[in-house]
Amino acid sequence: MPYFVMAAILILCCFSVPQADASSSARESLRGLSGVAVDIENISKDAEVNGLTQRAIRTSVEDILRSSGVRVLTPQEKRTTPSEPALYVGVWSLKEGPEYSLCVEVNLTQIVSLVSRPDFQIFVPTWRSMSVGRVGSHKLKDTIAVMIEPKIRAFANDFLAANRRPSSTSP
Repeated sequence: MPYFVMAAILILCCFSVPQADASSSARESLRGLSGVAVDIENISKDAEVNGLTQRAIRTSVEDILRSSGVRVLTPQEKRTTPSEPALYVGVWSLKEGPEYSLCVEVNLTQIVSLVSRPDFQIFVPTWRSMSVGRVGSHKLKDTIAVMIEPKIRAFANDFLAANRRPSSTSP
């Protein structure tokens, strides 16, 4: 049964969701945002025992965003920002003997309106990157550097490209 569940997760991660490829529409959806809140999905207990923790992921994600120049919104700031933008990081793991099968998802979710019904608003991911992999229990903490951090850097690059400030020229 666990293999069926992991297979279903891997199929959903790999095939049913578009990958972030710095497409113009994904990047354009970031334009005008003042920053993003950070939401980290709960990590399984066995993964935490092997060194992959919410706290470590949050620290890494927020450090990369801040050092790149992306403002990290507090929960209060998120609630008072019209689109309530949140960078979501999820890591699903299935321990199989000495190894883990992993699915890592990073997406920017925000409130959008439908063209056909501007009064209808819904949270949707507008930027997304996902991957799957396997790693030994002793290397599980490396998932942050190998699978999560590159996605956060790609997001930060797209965010900054979409929100470039015009350079001021002196007379």
